[in-house]
Amino acid sequence: MTDEHYQTTLNGEPLQPDLTKTTNLENIDWSFENWNTQEYTHGLHPYPARMIPQIPRAIIHYYLNNNTINNNSIIYDPFSGSGTTLVEAQLANINATGSDINPFACQLSKAKTIPIKNSKIKSFEQSLLQNLKTQLQSINNNQYNTENIRDGWFPQPQLQQLLHIRHEIQQLQQTNNKSTAR
Repeated sequence: MTDEHYQTTLNGEPLQPDLTKTTNLENIDWSFENWNTQEYTHGLHPYPARMIPQIPRAIIHYYLNNNTINNNSIIYDPFSGSGTTLVEAQLANINATGSDINPFACQLSKAKTIPIKNSKIKSFEQSLLQNLKTQLQSINNNQYNTENIRDGWFPQPQLQQLLHIRHEIQQLQQTNNKSTAR
């Protein structure tokens, strides 16, 4: 992880300390006022009472910098919620596992921690966006079956457009699955 995401003052001093260099937990302002809590995959989905990432980041790096844990360690989060600690451990190159009683929390944690290569994301994005704008403009309101979708959530034609985007993503996934199975 780099400190590129930290804002700096005119003289180059960081406004917020680099938590990856934490060696003393007593010197940290635990309010983390005005910090970005949505970076990386932390903002993927709202979650009630979500822990801000700076807390596990500071703690993980405190223990790393004091040689209490290392890259061979495993962090266990028994109440992982949305997976904030799991993501921060992954960013610090530490193995982590978690559990939660809420099945949605478990799915969200999995989604937030699946490592995906940037090149694969860029390729997928290019494939999806290639002709999507033109396709979305030409969709008529009756192209996709909206029977099982709750009325009023999305107005027409946006509902048809969202269904088309979902269809395109599913097609790309199928194509990707076929090419990786070979």
